[in-house]
Amino acid sequence: MHRALGVGLPVLLFFVTLMGWTGVPAQAAGPLTPPALSAEAAVLIDGTTGQILYEKNAEKPLYPASITKIMTAYLAIVSPAWSRTLTVSEEAALQPGSSNYLLAGQRLPVAAVAQAMMLTSGNDSAWALAQAVSGSERAFVQLMNRTAAAWGAPGIHFDNPTGLPDPRHVVTALGMAVIAQHAMQNPIFRHLVDTRQASLPPDPAPRIFYSQNQLLYSFPGANGIKLGYTIEAGETLVASASRHGTFLIAVLLHDSPYALWGDGAALLDWGFSHFHPVTVIARGRIFTVVRRHGARIPLTVADSVTLLAADGSRRAYGSVRQQVLVTAPPSGRRGMVVGLLTVSDGQERPLVERTLLAARAWVDPPAVPPVRWTPQWPLLAGLTVLGYLWWMKEKRHAA
Repeated sequence: MHRALGVGLPVLLFFVTLMGWTGVPAQAAGPLTPPALSAEAAVLIDGTTGQILYEKNAEKPLYPASITKIMTAYLAIVSPAWSRTLTVSEEAALQPGSSNYLLAGQRLPVAAVAQAMMLTSGNDSAWALAQAVSGSERAFVQLMNRTAAAWGAPGIHFDNPTGLPDPRHVVTALGMAVIAQHAMQNPIFRHLVDTRQASLPPDPAPRIFYSQNQLLYSFPGANGIKLGYTIEAGETLVASASRHGTFLIAVLLHDSPYALWGDGAALLDWGFSHFHPVTVIARGRIFTVVRRHGARIPLTVADSVTLLAADGSRRAYGSVRQQVLVTAPPSGRRGMVVGLLTVSDGQERPLVERTLLAARAWVDPPAVPPVRWTPQWPLLAGLTVLGYLWWMKEKRHAA
């Protein structure tokens, strides 16, 4: 669904699909051959646009384990409960698996509980957050799924806020990448996942927690996000890093405990080594011209469009298409908003949207009213001829 253009312009006049910027397939041979991965499913995306750089079984449903808590933390952050305290329920305190050792009846800041959860995957913290945000775990799970659907994350079906195994609780690598991309747009979330040490308030002494994300300590540019493990899910990881203005997100599902960190580092390194940003449409430069009746309107974008290209190429990687939606009145001025550019991948997933501007003023040529022939025309013509002949006859008699 296109966003509103924000101006009172008339009806749709043009809807142009321009196929272009099509690079090589995502599993291309040669220098773009990705590292061998032990993970059953994996994906690497541009964390800024969502552009897919590598995929392996990217839409295969698998158990997520504690990377589920990416959504749990995000929903806590954007909830009114974020600035409040919560009371740990007995149900939350008794959650099995990894724990922050919360005690029933404790009152703790929601923000501190979320930070502890993201560092050490406390299932008790996740359950307590769900209840604080939505009142019940069931209501919170519904919110999780609605949010994933609104973001267009494919293959996501959460059934709890913790990631504990359940046949109905499955995700895909691509779906988790989409969720991570959206979550990382929130500055509070980015701080949570890039934190190495935090504590919960004294009870009676402070409890110190350290991040289990080994890439934060060893991989240059690493800045998140979350790992997980259950016997059913195997090792799972959503990792992110930034270098030289490029931000990448990697997802690994059902990996081996002996290969997880090596796989994550290798996939991110491969992305940084073989991809670089290119400006495919520059701000202020005319990239297409459309017609409004007889007027030609050159178009430019309000902000440049930058995507990732592979190994020295100036063309965006993968199958990329652009859709130009133009609305325009009969006349307008230079710099006027006249439409929207949507850049999508080959699966019609939007990557970038930009406002379209007219590069110069225009005025439609005035319409020439058509000549309408009616049955009266022959009669009028005949009377005119007869009148002329009578006039000529009278003129000769007078002479």
